[in-house]
Amino acid sequence: MASLYKQPKSPFWWISYRDPVTNLVTRKSTGLRIGVGADTRKAQQIRAEKSLAECSAASPVVGRWDLWVERFINDQVNGRSRERYLTAWRTLSMFLAEKQIVTPSAATYQNCSEYIAWRETPDQSNGKYKATRNTAILEFKILRWLLREAVKRGYCTSNPAREVVVKRAQRKVFPDYSDDQLQKIWAAIQTEAEPDRTRFANSFAISLLHGVRLNETNINPMTDLNLAGPIPTVRFFQKGGKERLKPLHPQLLPFFKKLQTVKATETYPMTRQDERLKWGNKWTKFWVRHNFKETNPNGCFHSLRITVENVLREAGIPKEIRESYLSHEHGHQDVNASYDRVKVKEMLSCHTPLSRNWLTI
Repeated sequence: MASLYKQPKSPFWWISYRDPVTNLVTRKSTGLRIGVGADTRKAQQIRAEKSLAECSAASPVVGRWDLWVERFINDQVNGRSRERYLTAWRTLSMFLAEKQIVTPSAATYQNCSEYIAWRETPDQSNGKYKATRNTAILEFKILRWLLREAVKRGYCTSNPAREVVVKRAQRKVFPDYSDDQLQKIWAAIQTEAEPDRTRFANSFAISLLHGVRLNETNINPMTDLNLAGPIPTVRFFQKGGKERLKPLHPQLLPFFKKLQTVKATETYPMTRQDERLKWGNKWTKFWVRHNFKETNPNGCFHSLRITVENVLREAGIPKEIRESYLSHEHGHQDVNASYDRVKVKEMLSCHTPLSRNWLTI
């Protein structure tokens, strides 16, 4: 099994593993720093991957995880969800390596039932941080999905995760914000240092006027806007990469025209991959830093969607139009799901209730 260790006078984690091709023991620096949580976690993930590869090479059993999982995820999952699935797989691979579950056929009911508790238990020395219960359950469902695929491929005869019962944490009740509270949040954003001030301001404004999720606020002004037609439109990409076309709120028109003039490809700077992964955490810290959590413990960026929903409902906007404007899916039992076709022009009625004269970017 691969192992991490420290070298005298070196600030980095070192790794020792047996190369599955040459069968030689390799010892080298990971280039990841000791004492840095994110680096330690990455080093632990590398150790898990090397351990799985080492065990798999010693086993002739068909279905080794390293031969098919990442390719399967890339083939089956689109858009931003793919990134989330691959991140979950890196954590799952740590668990599988620790439990020496080299192939799907080696997984047992007992193994699978231990995952939630394992994921909720921090081990910072190995770069594993405590996950919320709902995050652990999401990752477990991905493991269950992978095992179901393994059964289809003939890598194992049954899915031991299928019978494991998991219960979600009590659903949070996200607050909606009054106009006074929104103005206080907007004022607090102006006190942030760059580049976060621009990131916070632009994402806040776009979400407040369009009710979109945080990861939908950073679009490409050059490709996702159509300002030439009778109704200026903006295209958002929601969960799973689905495209949603909406009428652009008139308060955002000058902002996007300015971005198109300079040929900007993002609504705010967010270039590095690790910045994108930590983007939601930055907003959480912002809410804590300015004490917005004190009066509303569950208050967060997602509360802006709740705010938009309630503002539109109170303004008398019909439910089907609200659903389209907020990119909500119909329930599976809704017989109208196959018939409703809300037009872009119908969603124009959402703009006036959402307008805020104090909001300028």
